Amino acid sequence: METQDPQAQEALDLYQTTRGRLVIQKAIYFGLQKMKEQPEEFREDSDIADIELLRQFHPAFCSFPDIMLDQDQAREYFNSHREVLTGK
Repeated sequence: METQDPQAQEALDLYQTTRGRLVIQKAIYFGLQKMKEQPEEFREDSDIADIELLRQFHPAFCSFPDIMLDQDQAREYFNSHREVLTGK
């Protein structure tokens, strides 16, 4: 899809790349974590459930596993498997 606005076209082009999808999925992942941290009276559980459904089944939002999106999770995995992964 071509647009007249160069920035809009750049955004569309970025969205169609692996990097663009990764950035969007990171934003959704961390936004979801923040939403879950809210006190119950401020939390929108139906929104959380809808986002989790999209992340599980919609092709635009389920390309990357959580461990690729969250550096802390990746570090924890690496540390727990360090000996197998590095031989040390």
